[in-house]
Amino acid sequence: MKFIGKVTPTLAAVAVSSVLAAGGGAYAASALVQSNNIAPGAVTNSKIADGAVTQSKMSQFTRSELAQTQANAKGIATLNAAGANLVNQVQGLAQSQFSGKYSDLTGTPDLSQYLTSDSDAIKNLQSQIDTLSAQLQHVQGNVNLDLGRGGWWSPLGNGSASGTTGVLTEGASDANGANLENDQVNLPYVKGEKFGFTYSLADGAAQGWGAPRLIVHFAGDDDNTWYSSINDVNPNYGTDNGDGTYTQYIVPDKMNDNMVTPHGDGVIDRIAVVYDNTPAPGTVTVSDVKVGHTVIPFN
Repeated sequence: MKFIGKVTPTLAAVAVSSVLAAGGGAYAASALVQSNNIAPGAVTNSKIADGAVTQSKMSQFTRSELAQTQANAKGIATLNAAGANLVNQVQGLAQSQFSGKYSDLTGTPDLSQYLTSDSDAIKNLQSQIDTLSAQLQHVQGNVNLDLGRGGWWSPLGNGSASGTTGVLTEGASDANGANLENDQVNLPYVKGEKFGFTYSLADGAAQGWGAPRLIVHFAGDDDNTWYSSINDVNPNYGTDNGDGTYTQYIVPDKMNDNMVTPHGDGVIDRIAVVYDNTPAPGTVTVSDVKVGHTVIPFN
């Protein structure tokens, strides 16, 4: 192959490729055109005719590099478009979420003033929720009152319910003590919830022998399984209120098992107050029987 005139580096590459493709060795290629055969500045764009260099005249490596460059350019354009679309989505979401409240959401605004005011609003809302929750709890308690209202009776015949109090009268000959029971209670119970009552002693009645006490029965339990306000291991007869009354308010403990065994979640279906301190017969007046915050009235 014979060349006439000056050769561009690109054409030189074509020439070398042609020789190699024809089976020429490294020596034959190097013997054709060397870099020192091309004078500096001898090859310029103006000396290359339009269409003189096409991909078909390029080596496979050169064509691959060119294709990768074009693919990279398309990838960058795609990423730019995706980024612009994401920005638009974020701005649109911000505007819709704030419902026009923050009309100056442009660029990167300082929202600290808005967050502070919103935080105060949230605190105020939480305060209102707490107030309503307390009111709802009170209303629920009043509704639950009706579940046990009028259900009190005395299996032993020596207890009575009147107004807001119950009265237990144990005589000297009452070997089984005195009691009042309500079997019309249908009250949900949550494990760990406390229950209790307030009482006063008269006519010789005294604390002792696990009396007086409040006991409850859970739906589904054996008829003889009750939970008491007096712990069998370490009896606590309640707090002295300083006015002649005492208040027991504890987590109910399973009776007669010599262990501190509370009940799990369940439904209380029966409740009773008992006084059976045989050595000290007398009168016990009971009020404020409650489970959690729910009072079971006597009237």
